[in-house]
Formats: sequence, structure tokens, C-alpha cells
Amino acid sequence: MHEAIEVKILDAFLGACREFEEIEITEISANTRICDFGIDSIILLELVGLVEQRLGIHLPEEEIISIATVGDLSRLVAVQLG
Repeated sequence: MHEAIEVKILDAFLGACREFEEIEITEISANTRICDFGIDSIILLELVGLVEQRLGIHLPEEEIISIATVGDLSRLVAVQLG
């Protein structure tokens, strides 16, 4: 994945996380598990919705449920961004 795209995705993810008081991010990498941030499936759907809005994309719901790590989310978003 091109570094500029990766930064754009990470910025969108972190910006979306800031919308939720219960999410505290101290360290992040592609291998960081989403659940390590205290994010459950309901919050994940809301979070992904914010990422989609910020980047002007739509992720298929059947793929959203497979997101386990920050890297998983990045790969799905990168495909949509082309």
C-alpha cells in the first residue's frame, strides 16, 4: 500500500475514534486489534461509517464484519480508494 494512502486512512481512523469518548488510543500499528481499543461490533459499525464519510467511500457490510485489526480496515479502505 502506498504510504500516502496509508497515512490518509490512518488519519481518517484516528479522527473517527476521537468522536467516541470511550476509545483511548495510546499506540497503533497495522497489527493492532480493534478490540484492544475497547471497540465492540456496534461501535465498529459507527466508526467505519465515520471513516466512510471522511473518505467518501462505502465498505460492504459483509466485509466490515471481518475487520479484526487496523490493517484489515486499511486494506479494505485502500481497495475502495483504488
